[in-house]
Amino acid sequence: MFFVLTLLSIKNIEPNHLRPIFYFDGMEIVKGAHTTFFSFVGYELIMVLSGKFSFTKWKPMLTIFTISIGSVCVIYVLFFILNIGVLSIEELKVITFPTIEMAKAIEFQGFFFERFELLFLFGWIITIFTTLAAYYYSAVLGMRKTFHVKKTLPVNMIIGFIILMLSLLPSGITELFSYGTYVNYLSYTSLIALPLLLFVLSFRKGAAS
Repeated sequence: MFFVLTLLSIKNIEPNHLRPIFYFDGMEIVKGAHTTFFSFVGYELIMVLSGKFSFTKWKPMLTIFTISIGSVCVIYVLFFILNIGVLSIEELKVITFPTIEMAKAIEFQGFFFERFELLFLFGWIITIFTTLAAYYYSAVLGMRKTFHVKKTLPVNMIIGFIILMLSLLPSGITELFSYGTYVNYLSYTSLIALPLLLFVLSFRKGAAS
């Protein structure tokens, strides 16, 4: 779906929106890395699944990491160029969901399905569902192993209730984005600090044994 959107949006690119090219500002790139980092959130799910033989028997973990992170890089670079080329920097500053706006610019005149963004949103919803399912599975698996619970149903009910209550907290999209900022900072802890701590502890455990 993402690559289809890329092919269909090429004709709407305005070259002047992309100028100047090869402009380099080191500090701006460092500031942008703070936001870009959270586009790669999710690779920790591979660590959760790495203990499953059925998941790792077909490819080494290094290959899986390379394919997953590499595909994310390619998709985000493509959409970065497309969004600027189609919408321009000025429009991107005021648009909340630029990719959907870019999809709205694609029309199939005389075809029974004229609005491409509806098809794109359908694919987007599937992507969100698979992400939620993966995190939900990880949460259930983590709680069962942490608290040594054998039955899955009680854990499912607790996690489902917590998710439902948290989803009712934001009163609008602005408040939702503000909560997202705190979640992003929490991601630094779960994706960098905690794995690094476990990595150090594994060395100490190996030295002690």
